[in-house]
Amino acid sequence: MHFKPHELIRILRLRKGLTQDGMALLLECSQMQVSRYERGTEPAEDVKKKIENLFGVEIWGIRREDQCRM
Repeated sequence: MHFKPHELIRILRLRKGLTQDGMALLLECSQMQVSRYERGTEPAEDVKKKIENLFGVEIWGIRREDQCRM
């Protein structure tokens, strides 16, 4: 089963037992911004890295900077 990035953010947040407020504190953003990410707003590259580091997984696949090296 394949999930879209915004679906994975919510699934991983819930598996980790975090509320949107708790995740917002860890990402240094607002709860409203976490909600937007979970509804499909694409985070900035630095926030994507924070989210992937928080959950220990790659969510967005090959990054643009990685594609330039190919």
